[in-house]
Amino acid sequence: MNIDKEIAIGIDLGGTKILAVLVKSNGNIIERVKTQTIFRKSNKEVLDKIIVTIDKVLERSNCSIIEISSIGIGAAGLVNPDAGVIYKAPNLKVLDNFNLRAPIEEKLRIHVFIENDVNVGTFGEYVLGAGRGT
Repeated sequence: MNIDKEIAIGIDLGGTKILAVLVKSNGNIIERVKTQTIFRKSNKEVLDKIIVTIDKVLERSNCSIIEISSIGIGAAGLVNPDAGVIYKAPNLKVLDNFNLRAPIEEKLRIHVFIENDVNVGTFGEYVLGAGRGT
């Protein structure tokens, strides 16, 4: 992660949608893109859709990947953030036991964090939302 850069990408990976936001370190959203996850054939298909969604949010905001500090992905299910592996994805079973972090980092040359979506949402509320500082 490059802490000198003030822009990151956050992704909500769900069974019905992928939501990508380009966000400043103060929490202000620069751009957002939502695509549907109406596929369930392979983990490569999901991975490709995530990359396309990232590309779209960058294109719409006229940003380049080199301006981004990191990418954070919140996914439903049992996630190992240290390994970047989704062990159980109840809404996207093709991601069961899949290392999602490695191929995205390899393709985009940027650090990727993966965590359970509820944990990410809770942390977001603690840092910037209604639960700030509690």
